[in-house]
Amino acid sequence: MTAEQRNLAIGGATLAALLAAFIVPNYRRGASSLSHPDPVGPTVYSKSAIGHLAFRSLLDDLGVPVSVSESGSGRYVSGDSVLIVAEPRTDSETLAEVRAMLTARKVLLVLPKRTGTPDPHRPYWLAEDKLVSEMSVLAVLHLADADAAIVRDASLAGLKGDSALAGAPAIDHPQLMRSRAMHPLLAFADGMLIGEMRTRTGRIAVLSDPDLIANYNLARGDNAPLAVSVVEHLRDENSGGSVIFDEFSHGFSEKPFHILGILFQFPFVLVTVQMGLAALVLIWAAAGRFGAPAPLAPALEAGKRSLIDNATRLLAQSGRIPDLSERYCEEIVRDTGRQLRAPGDLDVRALIAWISRGPGAPKAPEGTIAPGQIWKWRKELLGESRKHAQFD
Repeated sequence: MTAEQRNLAIGGATLAALLAAFIVPNYRRGASSLSHPDPVGPTVYSKSAIGHLAFRSLLDDLGVPVSVSESGSGRYVSGDSVLIVAEPRTDSETLAEVRAMLTARKVLLVLPKRTGTPDPHRPYWLAEDKLVSEMSVLAVLHLADADAAIVRDASLAGLKGDSALAGAPAIDHPQLMRSRAMHPLLAFADGMLIGEMRTRTGRIAVLSDPDLIANYNLARGDNAPLAVSVVEHLRDENSGGSVIFDEFSHGFSEKPFHILGILFQFPFVLVTVQMGLAALVLIWAAAGRFGAPAPLAPALEAGKRSLIDNATRLLAQSGRIPDLSERYCEEIVRDTGRQLRAPGDLDVRALIAWISRGPGAPKAPEGTIAPGQIWKWRKELLGESRKHAQFD
């Protein structure tokens, strides 16, 4: 990577970080159902069968001021507003928050009934649903009345309703409740569907079966007008009271989107996987260009010694050493003959014999002559070894 490319990459990463720091904090978890902690759960963002999006849209279409809160505690609710806490989670931390929400002046508490798993092939659809345990339902109900009980698969026979409510519910396998502390707004022989109680801080209405306001069931029978009449019963229309759906009890909060969390949610996870594969391919393609550079071969040294060494290695590799030795011996003999003024028409063997007949000449090597032998014979013949000894 060149310096220019590296600078462009650093600049692009810095720009992306600045844009993320500016844009991401402006989004809230409730701003889009894509960030839903439970995309098919019983919330006002959910389009699934057990969600409450249709009920919220119905109130909005009727001109009722509707908002969604993710703050918890309920202290933000004004005296004229109705806080709807629908099917909250039943862990200890959430139940503690719901208990605080019940101190608001007007509260509609909807008991949990079902939970579901998402369909892997159709986002925001239920693959299957099941009933939550009776203990989970009682954990929420006992926040309003510690002595209340629930009745499942009850009968809707013997309807008794308050004049403020309109219509009869259409619910399969209804979930009712029994309570001495609550005034029945809509009751049957087996128990109450909607009850109301007064507290020191205000009024709490409890809806025992959330199927009344669920997306899949809201349009059946008189469910829609009945659900709206419950809200209107609590809401002071003359004072312009609003309806606030709480989503803190479903895992939402006011903290901004977690950008890494979004990357691993459907459908963004598909893009994340593709980006990861592209990055792996890029790393694999460029792997040979990373790390320490490969060592270069040493440059050839200048001078006669390096030239001789290189020539020797080349001759050794080519297997021509015997030829070179023979030529070397011939040249030594001819050079010696020239210094002793031998006849010029003699061959090597004749020249060695002529030189050896001289007075005081050392005996010439016989047979196959080695370079070392001919060199030593020449030095003795010309007296070079004595000169060197005297010089040393």
